[in-house]
Amino acid sequence: MIEYLRPWKMFTLVIGVALLVLGAIAKIAPDWDIPISLLMALLTYAFAPLTMRIILERRWIHLPFALLIA
Repeated sequence: MIEYLRPWKMFTLVIGVALLVLGAIAKIAPDWDIPISLLMALLTYAFAPLTMRIILERRWIHLPFALLIA
């Protein structure tokens, strides 16, 4: 849990959410809105470390079941 609270990770999350929300406001795609932007950012923030750990340690068998491991 402490890994998610590192200042540089929180900073990049805020920057990413801001860019996604700006993209939603600019209406680049007709189905891209602010709740979808927040959902994309938060799910990526939550599951990227687990996914990268599986890929880097080459535990391919666990990749489809990554959600069950967490």
